[in-house]
Amino acid sequence: SRVVAARLFNALANNIGVELCEIYVVPTVASFAEDSSSKVRRALASNFLNMCRSITKELFSKKMIPVYEKLSQDSLWIVRKIACLSIHHIAEICTPDNLGKLLQIYKCYTEDSQKFVKNSALEVAGYFTDVLPKDNKLSVKFILDFYVKTVESLYQSNQVATQADNETLYNCAFNFPAVLLFFGK
Repeated sequence: SRVVAARLFNALANNIGVELCEIYVVPTVASFAEDSSSKVRRALASNFLNMCRSITKELFSKKMIPVYEKLSQDSLWIVRKIACLSIHHIAEICTPDNLGKLLQIYKCYTEDSQKFVKNSALEVAGYFTDVLPKDNKLSVKFILDFYVKTVESLYQSNQVATQADNETLYNCAFNFPAVLLFFGK
């Protein structure tokens, strides 16, 4: 099954080696992002990182960033959510040329129509800002705006807190030091 293949490719990518990963794994994985089965796309989003780390940065930029972008725009929110949870790891692998594209993808997560995707963006905000270059000229103010807007909306609503609100509140508190450190300099 393609779900098992995605898991195996991810688990074995380090052992397969760069050349075989680039010849066999990358084209197969790229096709998984277009698969009609949501289970395959979810499995790919969950099992993406080792494959990305096991290839050259050039091929990663050329082939895997577009795959990640497709996952980030998937029609199912759960695929977008899973992809969002790995954006900081993707940023660690990225070349400086790709960081602008990754910031655009992250911005889409922060503006997603699904609360669970937005909450995942909030969950990784601290990790994501931590891997971004501190002296870069990329526009990252939207991350601070997203964080502040989320905190304000939680405290301005008079509704009974839901499980998702509690999770959002936890994520805000958890990421506060990292966001403060990144934007405080």
